[in-house]
Formats: sequence, structure tokens, C-alpha cells
Amino acid sequence: MPLQWYRHKRQTTKQKPIIKKLQKAFENKDYKQDIDYCKQVTDVLKTTNAHIELLRIKSYFELGEYDKVKASIKTFTNLEASVKLKNEALEYLVKVEKAEKEAEEKRLKEEAEARRSTLPKKYEEMIYRLASDILIQD
Repeated sequence: MPLQWYRHKRQTTKQKPIIKKLQKAFENKDYKQDIDYCKQVTDVLKTTNAHIELLRIKSYFELGEYDKVKASIKTFTNLEASVKLKNEALEYLVKVEKAEKEAEEKRLKEEAEARRSTLPKKYEEMIYRLASDILIQD
């Protein structure tokens, strides 16, 4: 048990400055860089943790990459995390669902508008065809 504690302590000590660097990139709104840092960290450490995944979730959300947010949340749920971090991650799931719903509503509204704007043209074309058929018959 003491050896496990030492390894955990050593790994946590190594991660703190890295996590601060990740947080700084996020605060500077350099989301792509933040995601790149997350990948570098997980490659070096051969693992991830709740803090790294949460920063990845936030960055993907800010970039509008909702499928990747969901994938990171799935990864996050398998990690040990405090209640505070879990709640923060789940807030992003709610935000993603809301953003996707709004995007779908916008798409449907635009489609309906496009159909409405083409109806008068189609009606006008139908009138001209009917009128030309009547004129040809007379």
C-alpha cells in the first residue's frame, strides 16, 4: 500500500504543473492548443484523469465539436473525480444537448422558410402554364 500511495503522489505531483498549463491555454481561449496539450499529456503519462478530460470537454465545447464532447464525457465518467468535477462535466452534457436542439430548430425553421419562399414561385409558374395552355387551345 505505501508503494501505491508513493506512485500516486509522484504522478499527482507531476500532473499539477501540466494541468496548470492546460488551464492557462483554456483561459487564453486557445482551445485547439489546449486539446493538443491534453493529448501530449496523456501520451506522456500513458493515462488521463478527470481534470484533463474536463479541460478537453470544455475545449471541444467551445469549438462546437459536440460529438467529441460526448466522447470525452464518456471517458470522464469512467474516471475518479470529485462531485464538483462530475457536476461541471455533466453541465456540459446539458449544454451540448441544448445547443444541438437549438441547431435542429434553426435548421427546421430555415427549411420551412425556404419552402414558403418557393411556394409563390411555383404557384406563379403553374398560373403561366395554365394560361399558356388556354391560349394555345383558343
